[in-house]
Amino acid sequence: MASDASTLTPGPRYARFSRRLKAILLDWMLAMALLFGVLTVASNVQNDTL
Repeated sequence: MASDASTLTPGPRYARFSRRLKAILLDWMLAMALLFGVLTVASNVQNDTL
């Protein structure tokens, strides 16, 4: 078990740039979809035919 611990690299491991970019784009798309949904509901609440 001690030999396994010596082969691990110390310190944090970070994701590649492409993976981080995909995550940012996914977060942005989800935020825009949520914002669009909230604005749609908010505009329909003021409508009397809801």
